[in-house]
Amino acid sequence: AVAAGLLGQAPAGAPVKSVDAERFNLRDAGGNLRALLGTTSDGATSLLLYNATGVNQAGLGVMADGSTSVFLANPAGRTVTELTLYRDGTPTLVFRDRNGKTRTLMGTATDGYPFAYFLDAAGNNTWKAP
Repeated sequence: AVAAGLLGQAPAGAPVKSVDAERFNLRDAGGNLRALLGTTSDGATSLLLYNATGVNQAGLGVMADGSTSVFLANPAGRTVTELTLYRDGTPTLVFRDRNGKTRTLMGTATDGYPFAYFLDAAGNNTWKAP
């Protein structure tokens, strides 16, 4: 019944209740990969979204160690924004420039204090708090 439902052969009004798989690929009408939902052999799970040219441009995941991450990339696929929550509960937000260099880093340290760093193109601190 599940296979018939996936092939569009399920009786009308009889939705498939569940599908089990390790990976799902979503393709557009032209056959291009637009999204991937899956797990890896090391225990990570992710949802990756691709633009019309096949470039991975956004995603979210739960890593094997329990850390979670959401990222946004530019049309070339370079990650420019990333929000990560590490397994110890500390969050970090990173902004990168077009060349992939970290320019802003904010978060909360393990002691609970917030931090912020602003970096120039060479990676040098231009401002930080505390």
